[in-house]
Amino acid sequence: MSAALFLSLALLSSGGGKQVTAPPETPSTAYCTGARRNEVCTAQGQAALRAELGVASIEDETAAGVEVYRAFYLEGGGGRPAVAFVRRPGHNPMVDVSGTGGRKMTAEVPAEVWATVREEAADADRAFVPLPQETSGEICLDGGAVMVEIGTPALRPRPASVRRRAVSNCAASPTLRFTTLLANLAVARFPACLAIDPDTVSDPGVSRLSWCLRLEGDQVAAAEVRNRFRGEPGEGALPAAWRDATGLEAGTRLTWNGEVFETGAPAVLIARATAMSGFELGLSEIRGVSSREVRTTGHASSVTDSGSRYAAFTQVWRYDENGREWRLREWTFGPFEGREPGSVGRLPAFL
Repeated sequence: MSAALFLSLALLSSGGGKQVTAPPETPSTAYCTGARRNEVCTAQGQAALRAELGVASIEDETAAGVEVYRAFYLEGGGGRPAVAFVRRPGHNPMVDVSGTGGRKMTAEVPAEVWATVREEAADADRAFVPLPQETSGEICLDGGAVMVEIGTPALRPRPASVRRRAVSNCAASPTLRFTTLLANLAVARFPACLAIDPDTVSDPGVSRLSWCLRLEGDQVAAAEVRNRFRGEPGEGALPAAWRDATGLEAGTRLTWNGEVFETGAPAVLIARATAMSGFELGLSEIRGVSSREVRTTGHASSVTDSGSRYAAFTQVWRYDENGREWRLREWTFGPFEGREPGSVGRLPAFL
């Protein structure tokens, strides 16, 4: 998608003591194609996006006296959370991270972080004429979109105000800079998010938040196992590469659709994966049972002439005190079927 396709949905406040909302718009279809941009192109789309993430409208928040600085991150794969720095009447500043399926994370925010958010919000919804700059020759194809919402409650004589702007994330802009800042500041408030290796995700901010929302129980332990599992190592990979990428080793107890292998798991799984076309592995959820045990759910997929097939799997990881590493002790696959097993995301495809 061209970086020139910026979408501006500014909500400006005027005098008269009333909160001003934008009139209904019908943006050019060129601005509303690809990368889930429809969510920010219409009031209906925005309402659907809020419902998906379980967040209130910013107009309702400001009417209730809440100061809000919120960012949405939209990409074709979906699954991106919303990040909001909020200050509710009578409460300390907080950061709320909201994901699909009712997933939430909340933490208090230090005064200096809140001051940074307020200061940086001044230009977050503005559009500046870009300065001439050299290009790398790279083309941003169907990049996503970001949207910022800033709500300030009424404080006499000043009326409540709401500002909103959405842009492509293909090029630098104040809006993109601010939404990136909010994600990075949010990561710093959650230890499990900081524990996720930034080199294993597409960006150090919102991608780590997306994964944090999938971590359960002892989230730091879960994050360490998430760092350890990188998915299938590729066609023709040797057992050592499988161990590095997935943790699979000779001591792993492998169960393949009811068939149990107490030893020799790497040879068995490699042979069966090699016999399939387009074999891929993905994690769905990761639960830290304790600081020494983590259990995961995920799926394997392959491609046949009649379409894709999927098999759900579970794993048991335990921390090896001697080796000071997480080791995959059990890996259980169900049958391959034509139906995708629940809401899964291949690691590290869209994150």
